[in-house]
Amino acid sequence: MEQQKKRFRSLTRKHLPMSCETEAFDQVFLHPLFQKHSRIAVYAAKKDEMDLSRLVQRLWAMGKKTFFPKVVDSEDMHFVRVRHWNELKEGAFGLQEPKCLVETQPEFLELVLIPGLAFDDFGHRMGRGKGYYDRFLGRHKHLIKIGCCLEQQLHVRVPVDELDQRMNWILTQKRIFAC
Repeated sequence: MEQQKKRFRSLTRKHLPMSCETEAFDQVFLHPLFQKHSRIAVYAAKKDEMDLSRLVQRLWAMGKKTFFPKVVDSEDMHFVRVRHWNELKEGAFGLQEPKCLVETQPEFLELVLIPGLAFDDFGHRMGRGKGYYDRFLGRHKHLIKIGCCLEQQLHVRVPVDELDQRMNWILTQKRIFAC
């Protein structure tokens, strides 16, 4: 299974555009998920992930609280409240992470926007292979999981194993849909 996932990741990365317009973000804020919830975990995208910077700016303007992931060791990540881009710095794996580590209790979070290299309509996700999100989400089942990807990253079927966590929703640059 791991070899199959590795090949899938490699093929997926080769076919991604360098950037995209995120038309759906204007519609996202009208969606009940974003109207109802105010404590939202987000991420600072790598070049092969959906860029959420416009969405995050809008969340801040709406008074929503945002939380970014911070890798704390080889197994775990925590989410830290961030109010502005200057509170981030380059961290583990070249990711933009919070400068400080004032961990937010996971029970406080409501929505988690999750990057991935590939998703399918069933909510299956293929990440980078380290398992940080899957371990975190596996321990915190109450969270509403929203996978974020470009339309080109949607596949008929993504290879999964028993540790992979399913998304409740998928957000692309064009739409948001339930899994």
